[in-house]
Amino acid sequence: MRDMKNWLIVLLIIVVSLVISLRAGALNWINQLAICGMVYFVVGLIYGKKLGLSRLLYGAITVLPFLAIYTVFVLRHDLVHVYPIAFLPLVTISAGLQINKWQTNGVIKPKIIAAVSTGFVIILLLGYLGMPNWLAYAFSNKNHVKYPAPSIMLQRSDGSVFQLDDQRGKTLVLDFWNIGCGICFQKFPDFDKLKQKYAANPEIEFYAVNLIQRKQGLGQVKKVTDKFSYGFDNLYADSLASQQCRKLLYIEAVPAMIIINKNAEVVYKGNMNTEKYIFIDNINRAIASALNAE
Repeated sequence: MRDMKNWLIVLLIIVVSLVISLRAGALNWINQLAICGMVYFVVGLIYGKKLGLSRLLYGAITVLPFLAIYTVFVLRHDLVHVYPIAFLPLVTISAGLQINKWQTNGVIKPKIIAAVSTGFVIILLLGYLGMPNWLAYAFSNKNHVKYPAPSIMLQRSDGSVFQLDDQRGKTLVLDFWNIGCGICFQKFPDFDKLKQKYAANPEIEFYAVNLIQRKQGLGQVKKVTDKFSYGFDNLYADSLASQQCRKLLYIEAVPAMIIINKNAEVVYKGNMNTEKYIFIDNINRAIASALNAE
């Protein structure tokens, strides 16, 4: 009866940790890394001999379901960008079990508290500092491109024509978006700050480019942009131009950042990484490189 109770406790730990770790993916990869790491760190910390399992067996049983579901899927599909999430639980549960062992062996309480606190801090740093840089690294090979800007006809706010490949002499920073993209609206303040940073430089221009969606009219889009209080200018793409942008600029999803140098060459396609703690593919470096084009 006691053994059955112990196995039910272990099963509960397995299910709860697995569900939390997998469901955390609904937030974003950064939060998922931090949550997965902390969950399995705690799973290691709460081990007790009363469960009737060795630490090694307990650790293997509790982390194996996550590795079997998430890690195997990631490896099979070669999802490099989430490798840290796939493997961090194995590291953190080992760390939690080691601290648990120290406690059992009589290590003084202040040292245990310091070790636990340090563990949580390291996991948070890995999640909120390390993971953004890893994501930038994982996608960096897709961001660095170089090809002539395609001939796409866009429309300015005043109705005049903006020919994408006819802007030589100017570096263009284009933020592609659509009305149905919530995160696009969240990114506009950052894009505006980026524009303001280069406001004194006449060689660079910033545009938010709306890719119109089905059953939408330009008037509907302009009702939204007319409410903007940002410093960047707006460009609009009709149905044909939107299709051309997606096809010729390889835009799979929005928001998407495109940089075109003064030689009318597309030189960057990626995310708007403006945070100083993101060192890989920081958008400021991409802009500096475009401005220095020969």
